[in-house]
Amino acid sequence: MAPGTIEVDDRESPLLRIVFPAVVTRASVDAYVEALREQGERRIPLWTLIDLRSVDLRAVDGRARHYLVERLDELQDLYPDAIQGEACISNSLVVRMLYRTHTWLRRSQPYPSQIFATEADALTWIRECIARGPRKTARSGLVARTLSKTARRASPMANTR
Repeated sequence: MAPGTIEVDDRESPLLRIVFPAVVTRASVDAYVEALREQGERRIPLWTLIDLRSVDLRAVDGRARHYLVERLDELQDLYPDAIQGEACISNSLVVRMLYRTHTWLRRSQPYPSQIFATEADALTWIRECIARGPRKTARSGLVARTLSKTARRASPMANTR
């Protein structure tokens, strides 16, 4: 991993591991968002495990943090059903407080999200979320109803009563 890169690892799908570097820049946010966009285009439910243990608090830039929030909100609009749950890890109380502020700043947090001091606790929680399966959303219900109506209209039996 190059310095400053946000690592995205999908080898444990549907669990997506994300590791933040010590310093987060606009360029690293852009690369991270592009990696998440690729995941979203696959249209499969994902649960994320985000490791913030390497983040250097002295290097946290408010502008980069707000930029990250804006970009994640854009992705949420494009792929509202992609992320099903988010578990974060940080052994720093201050980072955990910043994370809670981050989730508060986001327009919406449509999926369960928690931050933990240990990886073991985060993995336990996110695996419980995975075991429950994808969340039911108004949008996923709307998509199912739309597809059902489209299928009925296309069916040769649809106009016979």
